[in-house]
Amino acid sequence: MLPVDPVAGEAAGCFQFCEGKICIAPAREGGGRWQAVAPSSVAAVVRSLEFSWLDGTLCRAVEVAEEGCGEWVPLRQSYSLLSLTDYRKACKAAELLHWDRHSRYCGCCGSSLQWASPISKYCPQCHTEQWPRLSPAIIVLISRGDEVLLVRSRSFKRDWYGLVSGFVELGETLEECLHREVMEETGLKVTGVTYAGSQSWPFPRNLMAGFFATWASGTLRLQQEELIEGGWFRYDSLPPVTDRPSIARQLIDRWRASFP
Repeated sequence: MLPVDPVAGEAAGCFQFCEGKICIAPAREGGGRWQAVAPSSVAAVVRSLEFSWLDGTLCRAVEVAEEGCGEWVPLRQSYSLLSLTDYRKACKAAELLHWDRHSRYCGCCGSSLQWASPISKYCPQCHTEQWPRLSPAIIVLISRGDEVLLVRSRSFKRDWYGLVSGFVELGETLEECLHREVMEETGLKVTGVTYAGSQSWPFPRNLMAGFFATWASGTLRLQQEELIEGGWFRYDSLPPVTDRPSIARQLIDRWRASFP
């Protein structure tokens, strides 16, 4: 177990996790907001990592062996409780902890890895360097007039609809991946592909690239191995859709806002 100074950790912006849940408490300033809570001095710390945020602020990611004081909620649920900046910091903290947990040994020779920098490791035997890896994926909102294509994935844990998505394969561009995934999952062809934005998605380490596209041809034919159901829905009669942290919901809201 590793020690951590709770006072220094809290001042730096400390994000404490246990089995996928983050520890939070009501913010001192009130207003209904919550804040991340640093481990207590008696917490059994499994790993503690420092990292810098975009503005240079020093933060800390901590994994503890068991839940202590405070409210423990799934990271995704904390989106509606933390400030957006703190939520994004917590996401990076979760990704770093996941990477550290799964990169203890060299993939080339099996030796134990050592830290080279706050975000890299190296092998003292074969000198291989390792950095946190991302899994890029595309997600696309396909429209047809005042209708949008929504699908239910077998991986969804709730009874809601989302958008066509898929991981980028070796040798593909994002656009090539989009056309392949749409054809594989729905049997459709699309046109007018437009980049909409990206999102870090730490479940566990994805980078989502979002697009808009327009139906061009084809009859909907769902890939049964991936999707439970799907269909075309008017902007004013949508089924339950994925929640707000996801880029899927952002794309749906932007598309729906284009109608009166």
